[in-house]
Formats: sequence, C-alpha cells, structure tokens
Amino acid sequence: GPYLDALEQKLPKGQRLEALLVLREALALDRDTPAVRAARSRYVTQYNLEPRIARFGSVAIPALIDAIERHGFAPAFNKPGSPAWKKHGAFTVANQLATGSAFLIGTCGVPDEASVQRLLDIVRRKVALDKKVRGHVSTLAENIARVLHRQFPARLPDTRMSETTNHLLNAEDYLGARRA
Repeated sequence: GPYLDALEQKLPKGQRLEALLVLREALALDRDTPAVRAARSRYVTQYNLEPRIARFGSVAIPALIDAIERHGFAPAFNKPGSPAWKKHGAFTVANQLATGSAFLIGTCGVPDEASVQRLLDIVRRKVALDKKVRGHVSTLAENIARVLHRQFPARLPDTRMSETTNHLLNAEDYLGARRA
C-alpha cells in the first residue's frame, strides 16, 4: 500500500507503468537489486504489483506480451532436487512470469488486433516446440489460448489440454485463427 503509493507518486505518469513492470519482473525472477531488496523488506511481491499494472488497462498489454516473449521460451521446469526446485518448485521463475503475464493480459482489458496476432504467434511457436516433447510441457500455450478465448469467445473456442502432458489438444483452432 503506502510503499507502492509513494513509489508511484515519485515518478512522472509516463514512467509509472514501466517502473511497475520492471519491478514485477525483477521480483518474479528473484533478482537481487536495491529496488527488489527495498520492496521485499516491505513484503511486496510481484503479485502486489499486478492490480496496479491492470489499472493501466490495454496500454499495458504490449509490454506484457514482451515479457511472455522474453521468458516464455525458457526451460519450463526446474531439475528435481536442484536448489531452484527446492526454492521455487517444479516450474521455473521464467515460466511462472510468462504465465502470470498471460493471465494479467486478461485483467488489463481486450487486446487490439496486433496484440492478438502476437499472442497467436506465441501459441504457434510454443505448440511447434511442444510437439517435439513427448512428456510434460509448460501450460503456457494453453493459458494464452484460454485468455484469448475468454476475450473472443465467438472467434476462438474453449481450450482442450492433455491432463497428462499439458499439450494444447485443439491447437489447430488457434493456429489457423487470423483476422476475423
């Protein structure tokens, strides 16, 4: 509350969104910076920043897609027993940030057509990579498709995901979805 209010008030309006996005990413990726240490000392997490980012509405969507593109193609899983596994669980912090960014898009509003096409391209690329994997994959492709379905239910169908591998089973419904 007060810490984030003061942080935002210190910045010109044009810099507030970017500062919130940068801090959210640094917190999510467990970076050790003065800003992260200051936020953590006040018990601020990346999740506390999401409602503030969502208030910017659809203006925030392109930057969230940028975060998905930066982190959504990193390894999805920590090696079992590794320090990262013990600290963060099965999913990598990069994967969690990308997935959280996808869901935050749905909170920010309706993406414009250019953003929809960028998201569909990410789904296409993730599905192509996921096809090469026989076992478990990240849920990112399905999560992005689910967000798009919620925004455009007449255009894009509900998702179907393999409960055992997380593969998006009706990817063809999204891969062929161009301008409607």
